[in-house]
Amino acid sequence: MNESRPRLLCVGERATALCTALLGADFEVCPGRADGAAPFAVAVIESDIGDDRAACELAALARHSADAVAVLLVSAAPPDGAGESIGVHRVLAAPWQAQEIAAAVAQALAIHRLLASERALRTQLAQANADLDTKVRDLDAANELLEYWVEFSPAVLYSFSHEAGVLRASYISRNFLQLSGFERTVAIIEPDFWPGLIMPADRGGYRDTLAALTAGDTTHAVLEYDIRHKAGNAVRVVDSLRAVHDAEGVTIEVVGAWLDVSARTGNTVPSN
Repeated sequence: MNESRPRLLCVGERATALCTALLGADFEVCPGRADGAAPFAVAVIESDIGDDRAACELAALARHSADAVAVLLVSAAPPDGAGESIGVHRVLAAPWQAQEIAAAVAQALAIHRLLASERALRTQLAQANADLDTKVRDLDAANELLEYWVEFSPAVLYSFSHEAGVLRASYISRNFLQLSGFERTVAIIEPDFWPGLIMPADRGGYRDTLAALTAGDTTHAVLEYDIRHKAGNAVRVVDSLRAVHDAEGVTIEVVGAWLDVSARTGNTVPSN
């Protein structure tokens, strides 16, 4: 038996004989009932419209072989639209012509393959959506964990977008509040807030470094300077900055990290 051949269900002695003679080389002809052991691609059912056997076999076929397509062989021409009403592809009235049966079965097989392909694509799409949902949930969990780690990290992470020669804070980690006493939203909303935190004596060197990074003169720099805490005391930080470039080498972002080293230096600056 050639397992690659599609399975053709035949219900009725004459239907079985006709299909075996006409289609036996291309199909695995299976006489019997629609609830057989394996699903069918096409079914040829010998029964009149309204016959209980036809209705039962079609219902069983729909349950057992979701993508099977039926051809109904009847003894007399059915009323218009009768085939559609019982869900079959073609209704062929006696006398049955071999060429007509072969063509109807070939069409039914093509429809079956389209239905099966569509079902497989829907299944793949549903699985892809489920996988994507899982990845999004995992990413959300990872982001929450990262935010947790950053919040309790001694380093404040930040990024500045660089556009039209202007640097603007685009991200500041939550632990900025712990280091500076200020909410991070203030630094994002107010463009001059961030450099204004730096003590006047250190601002010139800081600005020169940013200018070199944005101009592409350097890609990385490390500075050490004092910032003013909201409470008025100075906090000594090491600032590690890096320029991010696009494909043409233009600086599009500056990212960095502040690390509080006040305890190491013991340095404090009084409030002015």
